Order: sequence, then C-alpha cells, then structure tokens
Amino acid sequence: MTEADTEKLVEDQFTKFKDDIEKLKYDFQWNKILFGVKETQKWVDSKLLMKVISDKQLALLGERPKADGKRKKPNKMTNEDKKALKVNAKKDPEAEATTGKNIIELIGRDCNIGANSDELLKKHNEFTKGKIYTRFPPEPNGYLHIGHAKAMRFNFTIAKENGGQCYLRFDDTNPCKENHEFIDHIKKNCEWLGHKPYKVTASSDYFQ
Repeated sequence: MTEADTEKLVEDQFTKFKDDIEKLKYDFQWNKILFGVKETQKWVDSKLLMKVISDKQLALLGERPKADGKRKKPNKMTNEDKKALKVNAKKDPEAEATTGKNIIELIGRDCNIGANSDELLKKHNEFTKGKIYTRFPPEPNGYLHIGHAKAMRFNFTIAKENGGQCYLRFDDTNPCKENHEFIDHIKKNCEWLGHKPYKVTASSDYFQ
C-alpha cells in the first residue's frame, strides 16, 4: 500500500460522507472514514492512514476550532432530532388497572444494519425450537473474578430456567495476552460453580 493508494481510499470515503462532513464539520464521526478504509483494505498502514485523514480534514475544513472547555456529550440529541422522535402514548386498560400507568411506546428510526435475513432466522428458530440460548464469553487473558461469577450465574441460570442451554464461548481475539492456562482455569471454575456448558466454542472458530 503506497501513500497514493491510501489517499485514494480516503478520498473515496470523504466523497461517500460528503454531505455529513459539510454539515457537521469537525463534529463528524471520523471513525467512519477510518473503518470504511479498513474494511476496503485491511493491510493499509494505520499511522499513514491517520496522517492522510488529518491532512484531508485540514485541507477541507481548515484548522480545528479550539475547545471551549465544555465536554460534549456523545450522540447528544439536537432539537430537530427530538422533534423527529415520535412518542405515542397508548392506553392499555389491563396495564392501567394493574399499574395505574399508561404504556408509552417509543418509535425511533428504522435501523436494518446487521439485521438477519428471513432464511437465517428460520434456521435459527428451527435450531432453538423457541428455547433460550445464552453464552458466557470470558476472554482467556487472566483469572476469573467475582464479576465473572455473577455473569456466569446469570447466563447459565436464565437458560436453565427457560429450558434452554448456555455456551461457554472464549473471546480469544487477542492471542498476545491469552494462553491455555487461563482457558483451563476458566473451565475448571465453571465446573466448580456447578455449571455445565452446552458447548465450548471460541471466537476464533470463525476466523480463517
């Protein structure tokens, strides 16, 4: 990947988000550019990529405005966003009788990102047969602590109480810090706390 190749990838992403960048200026979520390039070409040099994005920002928007000392809240809704959000209050006689409150339905924007296809959902339902399947997903980079015990108990119990199953799924996405000592330790403690996994799987099962 040459610098010219990287500049071309960045230019394509800036073109893709042109309207948003012009509207939001430096408030635009620049990680969209970063991730967009990475998805297109995972071998791009990250340090060079950041430099090219920064240079492109400067050329397009000028100097970044100085901070006013106030911390901005991420994803803070504007007045326009609030107006666009529809809030419908629906009276439910049953709910009102038992709780004395109305049911409030919040209707947000449509979001189909990551939605499963009808085919995948059909296969999923055929497999689960309506039962609940959960997972306890520790990263094997250290020994378990009390918080893990809480999460473990919740996931195994909620599945068992609903006639389902719980996976022990190792989140082994950082091999530099993980080893079999921790994997064996987690399995041993899981058994010691009285939990039997339906299956033991790993995130790396999905890697090439």
